[in-house]
Amino acid sequence: MIITGEMSDADEAQRKGLIARAVEPDQLMDEAMALAQQLAGQPPLSLRGVKRAVHMGIDLPLPRALELEALNFMETVVSRDAAAMGSDYMRRLEAGAKPVEIFAIYRNGHAVATRGQ
Repeated sequence: MIITGEMSDADEAQRKGLIARAVEPDQLMDEAMALAQQLAGQPPLSLRGVKRAVHMGIDLPLPRALELEALNFMETVVSRDAAAMGSDYMRRLEAGAKPVEIFAIYRNGHAVATRGQ
């Protein structure tokens, strides 16, 4: 697109995978705030690790970037927040929820109180 100068409207950009979703202008702030609320409810360590891996990893050779991603994952998986989410997951599973349902709850944010620890 850079070389050819090809233009795309929002719907075409979405079909091409260039944007996650297209919304009407009058819905933009509501959609942006809903996404911000969802992200605010995600585990802080996980968000920090993802952002760090993307920002730092973009300039690294692939093997080093994958190593950085693995280090960020390990920091997250052994955290107190991970233990709290693991306990919550097991409680929901034992209560009859299916894994796909539990992860849908987590993706919405604020399912488990996390402290970034």
